[in-house]
Amino acid sequence: MINSTQSQLITDVKTAIANNKPVMMGFNVYDRAPGYPYFEALSTSSYTYNPLGSNGRLQSGVKLMGGHAVPIIGYINDQSQPGGGVFICENSWGTPWGYHGYFYLPYSVLESTRVVPSGSLYVAII
Repeated sequence: MINSTQSQLITDVKTAIANNKPVMMGFNVYDRAPGYPYFEALSTSSYTYNPLGSNGRLQSGVKLMGGHAVPIIGYINDQSQPGGGVFICENSWGTPWGYHGYFYLPYSVLESTRVVPSGSLYVAII
């Protein structure tokens, strides 16, 4: 388990990925009912899952729909993204979903304990 302070979390996940260590993430899926316009019907313009508003809080009207787990397989530092970059995650729903089965998760979303609860990031010991 990655047991980091919130300020160190992004660095620790990036370090694990850079060292070819698999990282698994459990997270809460927030969306608007009915349907899942944020996650299930992920925007094809950005392929980014971000239920947070510009203030870092959950967007108005979203509800907790359940949980999901995905591997984090890479990252892109990009100052135009919330938190300064995105993690590349692989979904288990096949290639028709997202960008050929992948999506982006902004660093700021990973730091949100409402979306990624403490204790839900794991690095495989190889």
